[in-house]
Order: sequence, then C-alpha cells, then structure tokens
Amino acid sequence: MDETDYADLAQDLLIGTIRSMENVLEVIAKNPKNVDGVPHYYLVMQKLQATYESCLILLRNDYYIEASPLFRLIFEQVAWAYSIADKDLAFIEKSIKTKSVKDLNDLIQGSSKIYKKIYK
Repeated sequence: MDETDYADLAQDLLIGTIRSMENVLEVIAKNPKNVDGVPHYYLVMQKLQATYESCLILLRNDYYIEASPLFRLIFEQVAWAYSIADKDLAFIEKSIKTKSVKDLNDLIQGSSKIYKKIYK
C-alpha cells in the first residue's frame, strides 16, 4: 500500500463515518424530546461540516499528522451534538463538550475506546 492508498482509505473512512453519524443525528434532531437543544445541534452540525472539509483538505495534501487533531474534534462535535439533541438549555450550558464522548457509547458501542486511541 502506498501513500495514495492510505490517503484514499483515510478519506473513505472519514466520509463514511461522518455520513453515518449525520444520518443518525438527523433522525434524533427531527424528533426532539426538548426543543432547546435543536438550535445548538444545528450550530454544531455547521461547525462539523467546516471541520470535516478542513480535514479532507489536509488528507488530500498528505498532511496526515495535522489531520489527526481534526479527527478528534469531529468525534467530539458528533458526540456533543448527540448528547444535547433533546436536552434542555440548563443541561446544554453545563455540558462539557469533550466529556460527551461517553454518551456516544449508547449509540455506537466502543466509541470511547476509539476516541481514546485518537486522543493519544
């Protein structure tokens, strides 16, 4: 496998993961238990798109090391969006974005382990 294959693999993995998570989060956002989280959710999703595009630019230019913090940021953004999608404003204001990854385990088994590997 050469560098181009690794870049393609990383991009495909990133794209597939983000699309899967976006689909799940869209379903959650369309049926919120509490509407306070919805505007925050959509703001996070806008940030997620910008982070995602930045990560792809880095990967396409073979900046793998520089892209790794963005992988972590994408993971945190998805986890936070999931954790606040149907919560009230008091919960959202108290929540810590980087601590939301454990909530993602409810949706994706083993996500905390993946996050720990990315974080190192």
